[in-house]
Order: sequence, then C-alpha cells, then structure tokens
Amino acid sequence: MHQVKANTFIENGSELWDKIQEHLLEEYGEAIFKSWFSHIRFSELEKSELILTVPSRFIREWILSNYFKSIQAYVFAFNHTIKNIDIRVKTTRAKVAPKCITNDNAEMQDDVELKKCDIMGAALDPRFTFENFVSGDANKAAYSSTKAIAEGKKLPSESNIIYIQSNVGYGKTHLLQAIAAHIRANYKRKKVAYLSADRFIHLYVKSIRSNNLIEFKEKLREADVLLLDDLQFICGKSGTQNEFLNTFSALTESNRKVVVTCDVSPYQLNLDKRSISKLAGGLVVSIKPSDYNLRLDILKAKIKQLNFAVPDDVLELIAKNITSSNRELEGALNKLITHCSLEGSDIDLKAAQEILKDNLDAHDIDLSIEQIMEVVADHYGVQVDEITSKSRAARFVLPRQICMYLAKQLTRFSLQDIGFKLGGRDHATVIYSVKKLDENLARSKSLSNDIAKLIETLSRPQ
Repeated sequence: MHQVKANTFIENGSELWDKIQEHLLEEYGEAIFKSWFSHIRFSELEKSELILTVPSRFIREWILSNYFKSIQAYVFAFNHTIKNIDIRVKTTRAKVAPKCITNDNAEMQDDVELKKCDIMGAALDPRFTFENFVSGDANKAAYSSTKAIAEGKKLPSESNIIYIQSNVGYGKTHLLQAIAAHIRANYKRKKVAYLSADRFIHLYVKSIRSNNLIEFKEKLREADVLLLDDLQFICGKSGTQNEFLNTFSALTESNRKVVVTCDVSPYQLNLDKRSISKLAGGLVVSIKPSDYNLRLDILKAKIKQLNFAVPDDVLELIAKNITSSNRELEGALNKLITHCSLEGSDIDLKAAQEILKDNLDAHDIDLSIEQIMEVVADHYGVQVDEITSKSRAARFVLPRQICMYLAKQLTRFSLQDIGFKLGGRDHATVIYSVKKLDENLARSKSLSNDIAKLIETLSRPQ
C-alpha cells in the first residue's frame, strides 16, 4: 500500500471513498482498477460503519479475497473512527451479505468489557466460517476440535489447549477465524481475542512505547478464548515471547481456552522445555496436504459459494494437478473464472488448459508410484526391490512408509493400488503406514525436511 499521510482525516463518506479510489488506481493500475474497483459504490457511513455496494456476488467475493486488506488499510488511514466495513451486493436486498468486522469495537456493544477484548484482534474475513470449511481426512481432527472449542464443548482429552500444525495454505487461519466468528455470533458475552503473530508483536511494542503495557496484559488475560496465528514468528523474540507465554500460562491455569497455530511441531520451537511441555501437553493436531478427493471437494464448495458453473472435467484437471496448497488450488480456480468472466467466454477443458498453463506447468507431476519409489530409494541409499520386499529392517521400513505417504498425497491411485505396487500389501497396511509416518512427522524435524526435499524433487519436470 502506498504511504498515506497520518494527519489526513476525511469525515464525509463520499469524499472518503473518492480519495481511496484515487489511491487504489495509483497502487494497482488502470486495468485492475477498471476490472474491480470501478464497480464499488459508496452507500453510506453511519455509526462508524462504512457500507459499500457491488453489482454481483462474484465481484464481492473476488474483492474480499484479493483486495479487502488494501481497502481496509486506506479506510482506517483516512478515517480511524470507522470500525466496520461492509461490502454488500446491491441487488440482494432481502439478504444482507455478512459484515467484515474488525475486532476494534466489533459490534459497538454497550458492554465495555467486550469492547476492551475486541480491540486486541485484527479484522475477520467473512468467508472464514465453519460452514465454508471443507473437511476431509487431512484436516478432520483440526476441524472437529476447533468447532468443539467454538461451541463450548469439552474435548475428549478435556484439554483447554489446541495446537494446530501445518504448512502454509491448508486452513489454519480459516479455522481460527471461524472460532472467533462463531463465538461472536452465538455467545455475545464471551470474550474472544484473535491475533496474528504480527499483530501481537505490534500491539506489544505499541503498549511499551505508550506506557500501556499493564493495560495490554489485562486485556489479553480477560479473554475467555485466545486465538494466536503463526506462533513461530513470536518465538526467539524475548519480549513478545515471554509476554505470550505468561499470558498463555495465566489463561490455561484459570481454565480459559487457548488455540495456537504453527508451521512446526511444539518440540521444534525455539522455547524453553517447560513451555514446550505445556504446548505439547494440549491437543496437538496436524493438517496434512489435501489428497485428490479433498481438493476436488474444496473446488466444488468454492464454485457453489460463487454460484458459478464449472464443468466436472475442469475441476478434476485442477484438483489433479494443483497439489501444493489449498490456497494455490483456489487461486487457480479464481484465475480461470475471472479470465472467462471478463472475456465473456465459456469455461471448458481447452480454455482451462490454456488459461492455467503456467499453473499446470509449475505442478506438472504426473507421477507414477514407480517414480516415487525410485526417488525415495535414491534419497535413502537403498534399492527399490528392498523397499518392496517383506523385510522389516528399519532401513527399509521408513522408505517404504514414505513411498506410501507420498503416493497417497501426490497421486490419484487407490490405497489398494499403492499397496499392490509396494510389494503386494493390502490397503490396511497402507493406512497404518501413512498414520505412523504422520505421527513421526510431528516429532521429527529431520523427517519433515526429508519429505519436503522429496516433494521438491518429485515436483520437478521429469
């Protein structure tokens, strides 16, 4: 975002939106401005809420997905009294689109304590709800446990800590924001604080500079549920790390709920042993890379949300080839829909192959199980026939499990096919091996690195 003078303040809503459009045009250029921002109209500014309208649901979804943060930043820069930004579809009068509410005084409640808590959070994305989260084998544990927390249910382990681990782009942030959205909608008196690691650091530093550290501590400790995204970015920064750990201990000791996300297991964090033990003592759940069926379900859910028709063979093409992350998967679908919408052309397999050529080329992994076995065997210095053998020697068992794991994640072969190629084993053996490797991945940084290297090798054009 281009820098905006801090002393600029615009009270009139229409003038405010005109000024913001000038900056959006400068930042994104004429082509993007005409395609998206030119469709947005100022509606009203009332009670600290800015209401904008767009002509279609698709345009609204695209703006929320790709440009809302920029709009939000400009709005707050020019008028800091605005707390809510609502983008509505003008033609849909009977059903108002959900608000995107900031935690800064979320719904202008009279409850002072709720206001104090809400000021701790960043904006919630209205798309990130439990209803919009597609659950499958790769993320079922994370989905079920976070939904239980949101609904005030006890977890089977009776833990009040959930630690969600996964790589980027698989839904950690979606689940955290879904918890916050559900609690706000259904439990008005419950105090929920949602913060990204960046915002936590920002607020901590700001509180020190403004001599309000005690107030910062008190606000955090008032939360019934604390949600922290990307814990790894706090670790290693002594001040913010210690503040989080103190808050974490205070909340959990008073039986409040804490949900954190991270890209590594608790044992791999740069923390003291006592803190690692506390985090690992909670419910630790992993979100794994989505398999083909889950990727296809995600795409189907997305086009349903957008009310847009896409042929099954096109969805299958994307699901089969875009395997890196759910975020990139949806990005490819958005690119296809946008291109065809602007051109006024039909979406078919040929159009998808042309428009998504760069995406497909970057993920051109038409892998066979034999290719996976060869790469894994080479990496571990064993022979393919040793991997497929009946030997239970540890030096063969691990590569065998990795082959099964990668074949399940990166190909469309059935469990029966994978087991057959790996020495005539049954599907139950494949399920056990994949589960065992999942457990080991949560504890071993070196194994995680090995898997990442193998996927990178397999992702290169053959």
